[in-house]
Order: sequence, then structure tokens, then C-alpha cells
Amino acid sequence: MRAATHVELLEKAFTALRVPYYVVGGGRNYYARQEVRDVVNALTVVDNLLDDFALAGTLRSPLVGLTADALYEVRRNAVHPSGVRLPLYFGIARAMEAGKLAEEDAARLSEFVETIGRLRMERDRLSPGEMLECMVRDFAYDARLLVRPNGRQRVANLRKLQQMAYAASDAGLSEFVEQLRDLETLALREGDAPTEEEAADVVRIFTIHRAKGLEFPVVIVTDVSQPLERETRDLFLCDPSELALGCNVGGYKSLTFRALEEQRTRAGLEEEMRVLYVALTRAQERLILSGQALPRGKTSWATVLFPVLGIAGPPAAPGEMMSPAEVRVSHQPIQVWSDAFGAGQPKVS
Repeated sequence: MRAATHVELLEKAFTALRVPYYVVGGGRNYYARQEVRDVVNALTVVDNLLDDFALAGTLRSPLVGLTADALYEVRRNAVHPSGVRLPLYFGIARAMEAGKLAEEDAARLSEFVETIGRLRMERDRLSPGEMLECMVRDFAYDARLLVRPNGRQRVANLRKLQQMAYAASDAGLSEFVEQLRDLETLALREGDAPTEEEAADVVRIFTIHRAKGLEFPVVIVTDVSQPLERETRDLFLCDPSELALGCNVGGYKSLTFRALEEQRTRAGLEEEMRVLYVALTRAQERLILSGQALPRGKTSWATVLFPVLGIAGPPAAPGEMMSPAEVRVSHQPIQVWSDAFGAGQPKVS
């Protein structure tokens, strides 16, 4: 892919299809991963039972697995007889006493209360790493993650967080949790923890820049129809080498501004063609270009490639059509037809 801006869309699709994948160099912010958030929420609850948001997140996470209906009952019962709303935790015992919870939910809440109470008794004695290890063990969190989609990657991310917790041995639990929340807020591009899956039979998601110098049997270049030209919103453009300065004020672009804008657009397109060359030459056997039709007047990799490949447009109806140079055109989803081709010399699909 050209950039990792929308990598989350691919991750969600692969997860839904249960296709194992690995984002090379990191995709979404590591600290925003659900398994990391779940642990941060649970550690927050160990430190402070009255944090309603952290408690609700923990109860609904794989750590506890409470249903939405049960969480509603807990919230509904977290009310003082006078009508004053109480912290969510106080609703747990009352909801269990009310007898309206499903048997499984009641058992999960009972186990949660017992486990969280035991961990809280140790919170001033254990380091963050030791506390996290105890929590993972007592909730069997690694086993719960392993059976979820992309489970091995989730467990690897959990192990990475455990290493970070042990590295923060001088910090207290509150301080460690605060550090993690600060890192999530800053949205640092921390990559996923590596797993053995990187070298196994998984889909590896690269930016084109990271794929330089590498080759793969099958390569999919995504979103080749993304427009390359972007509207200039700058008020001024300058070229120090020519001592030229153009202005764009009130919708009026000076002649110098137009000339510099055209020069920058041309340079940008040349760079895009170099990037495209890198993308196309990564494939050893099969190259798949994924995109959609664009309105006329928009320049994209598709508008450059398709005429050369003899592709006038998508098939008139769902299905496939053959074009020159062994190019197959289809608007069936990739997972339906990507395995329909045999090995051989590099071809474009």
C-alpha cells in the first residue's frame, strides 16, 4: 500500500475472514490495540475500583466476557436507595443478589470479584510486571486471546506489554498505567510485537517504501485508483533557486503561483511513478491491482496502467473478462478469485 493511513480497513477485513496477517513496521497505534486497552483497563481497575469506564471495559473484554445485558443490569443496580447514582462496582453485588442475571454472567461476575479482590491486596507489594503476570494467569487471558481471530498476534502483543511492565519495575502500578495512557493519547506509532507468523504462511502488509528490495510470489497493490493530484491550499508558493514567489489570495492565483504549482504537480507525479515502479516490481509470479473506476480528469496509477494493459474498464456485469497481455479483469472480491490462477511467469490480475 502507498501509505499506512487506512491499514485498519485491511486489518478489519482480514480479521473478519480469519486470515492471519502481519503489519510490517506496525499498523495502528500499538497502544490502541484492543488487547492492550483491555489490559490497561484491568490494571486501572486493580488500582482504582471506582473508575467506571475502565471497569465497564474490563467486564466486556475477554478477561471477563460479560454480556451487554448483564452490564446493563450492573449499571441499573448501581443506585443508592435515595436515588443517587453510585460507582459501577457497587452495582455488581446488587445485580447478583437481584437474581436477574444469566447463570453464566453471574458466575463470571463472581469469579471477577474474587480475582480482582485478590489482585488488589497485592497491588502495593508487586511490581507492574509481576502484577500483570498474575493478572494474565488468574484470568487465563493469554488462552482467551489465543482462540480469538489473529490470536497469536494478540498474545505476542500481550507479551510485549509484559516486557514493558517488567522494564518499569521502579514505577508503581498507578504510574505505569498513567504512562500507558499517555502513550496511547500521544498515538505513538509503536509496531506490533513480532511473532513467528512473519515468516509463515500469512499475509504481510507493507507500505511500498518498506517493501523496497523485497520480492514475493504474489503481490496485491491496493487502491490504485486513489487520485494522485491534490488541491493546493497554500497561500504562497516559492522556489528559492529561482527567487520566485507566487500568491493565492481570495481565490486568485498569480501567474508565478500557477507556474510553481504546475512544477510541483509535475514533480509529484514523477515521484508517484517511481513509487509505482517499486510496487509493480515486487511480484515474482502474480500481481493483483485493486481499485475502482475514477471520474474522468482524475490522475491515478489506474489511469496510467490500465490503458497500457488494454483495460478499458470493469466488466459490464459481475464476472471476468480477459484482456491482452494475459490480464484478467474482474470485480469479484479478491478472496473469491485470487486462488484461481496457477503458478507461472508474472501476470497481472
